[in-house]
Amino acid sequence: MIALTARLNERDETIIQLQEELDAYDRIHRESEMQIESKQERVAHLEKIVREVGVELPPELEAEGDAHAVGGGGARRYLPFNQEGMQLSEGDAQVALQLLTADEKVSELNEVVE
Repeated sequence: MIALTARLNERDETIIQLQEELDAYDRIHRESEMQIESKQERVAHLEKIVREVGVELPPELEAEGDAHAVGGGGARRYLPFNQEGMQLSEGDAQVALQLLTADEKVSELNEVVE
């Protein structure tokens, strides 16, 4: 009977410790969420100021700013590898300024290596 009581007391102590740990994680999570919301509000405010001044934001930033999304969900796009230092005609300039997705960029770089 004493051994059973000791085991129950140990179990209760373990439960209390786990509950305290869970409460600490919840507090940290809540504080993090509040910081994220604060930063999102700050970004939205700064974007509004930038627009009022007349500076245009890149399309990716405008979409993220309007949705108030963290990190955005769109694919990253990269400049073509051969854009720098090239003499381009008008027709080529349009192709050179087109941004590439990560997969397109990798295939372009693989072509250069081969």
